[in-house]
Amino acid sequence: MLFLIPSLRSSRFGKYSRFNVIINQNPLVAISADIDSKKATVFLFPSDLYLQSAHGYGRLPTGAIFQAGEWDRRGKLVIADTVADVFGMPIDLVTNPNASFIT
Repeated sequence: MLFLIPSLRSSRFGKYSRFNVIINQNPLVAISADIDSKKATVFLFPSDLYLQSAHGYGRLPTGAIFQAGEWDRRGKLVIADTVADVFGMPIDLVTNPNASFIT
């Protein structure tokens, strides 16, 4: 079960009731949350599913699209635009749970 954070209702997404997130992991996860109904749909894309990637990177497995975009530091943009183009699901946020942070 996914609990939505109540503060999303008044966030920068304002009049929009749907919030779409990509979690860049294996498998690739997309979550589409409807703020008004407080329901979410989770999509799992296997890493060996080939998609025509955005921004001219060609046909790649989902597990390699983010890394291909990182060649010119556009990984999040490339994966977000690829999912938006192929599945018609505009992405509001891309997160990478495996990223290391320097504090």
